[in-house]
Amino acid sequence: MSRIAARNINKTYKYYKSEISRFLSWFGFNSTPSESYEVLKDISFFVEPGEALGVVGENGAGKSTLLKVLTGIVKPTSGEVQVNGRVAAILELGMGFNMDFTGRQNAKNALGMMGFSPSEIDRVLPEVEDFAEIGEYFDQSARMYSSGMLARVAFAVAIAFTPDVLIVDEALSVGDVYFQGKCFQKMLDIKNSGTSILLVSHDMQSVCSFCDRALLLKKGTVAAYGTPKDIAQKYERMVNSYSNRDVEIEPLNTARQVETDTVKAKLIKAEILGKDGENKKNFVSEEGVSLQFSYQILEDLNDAHFGIRITDRLGNSAFETNTYCMREQGKQLKKGDIAEVSFDFDINIISGAYTVDVAIANEGHSDTFFREYISMDNNVLIIDVVPNKDSIIYHGYCNLKPKVTVRSV
Repeated sequence: MSRIAARNINKTYKYYKSEISRFLSWFGFNSTPSESYEVLKDISFFVEPGEALGVVGENGAGKSTLLKVLTGIVKPTSGEVQVNGRVAAILELGMGFNMDFTGRQNAKNALGMMGFSPSEIDRVLPEVEDFAEIGEYFDQSARMYSSGMLARVAFAVAIAFTPDVLIVDEALSVGDVYFQGKCFQKMLDIKNSGTSILLVSHDMQSVCSFCDRALLLKKGTVAAYGTPKDIAQKYERMVNSYSNRDVEIEPLNTARQVETDTVKAKLIKAEILGKDGENKKNFVSEEGVSLQFSYQILEDLNDAHFGIRITDRLGNSAFETNTYCMREQGKQLKKGDIAEVSFDFDINIISGAYTVDVAIANEGHSDTFFREYISMDNNVLIIDVVPNKDSIIYHGYCNLKPKVTVRSV
């Protein structure tokens, strides 16, 4: 049996010209709303025991409303929601907390509302205090708390008794790196013990590394549903308004004939060369690599920049950069030009299978942004990296090649 089953969920908010009209509608009188807004439209998905589902989307896509429907805070206009087991949720930061209460009082109050007895609460309260790690502030008014301290207490309360379903809505994004890592490790532990987790986040690295599947919402509808890596790529292209939606590398003489009003550049070639100049996909870690690709320019670009990204099988970025971030001068390109790009480097990463994304953008500004995102092409190449037997043994993404000195004093 699925822990969470959402079937054809719709949520419409109705606006009336007056409160009298709204009041009459509650009792069945024919009171037509002046305006209605569909927040959720035909949402369906399932989450199994021990599974983590990531929910991503732009602001206003309906993510928070969906979570409120799942937790029973908001009733759907139509559709069916079934949640099996005890639910713990961290929605809006500080939601359910009384700012005049201390952290300890808020923890007791929250656990009491979750249905636990005073003796059960007293038993786990020291664990809540230890996990939150806010010291003497635990017995001071929540008005004195920073957003990170509120997040610490809220999460410690949510996992005090291992829930069957844990729902987290961006609340951990305000915490420090240490506490975020601690929370994700705890979520991994309870996930492995059978807890189902619903995670809303704009951090695609977290979604890719933690979640088993992901759901992309766009204007209240399910735009995509699949692996975290696929959803992360679709989300990135959506928020940056990249033109190319699918990778389709054509022969050069065919691609030259492509003309379009929306796409300003088209990827026509991508390959990886070894030190000998031969095309290959298998490399020894730390071996020299030449990543080469070409774009056909379909519209004039006054400040073109090119980027690469190497991701692991989960979609986590092992390395990414672009010519603007490398402080290279942008290129002025004319319609009909072929831009040939080469990134040369030592593939100094841990052994494994990786995919390569390439991109073109126009007019860099600020530190890492562009005024115009032209094309993002995902999974254009595959790199298989095998261990370097002549190197040190290490874990992580890259070999920092440390030099160590040990002395007795």
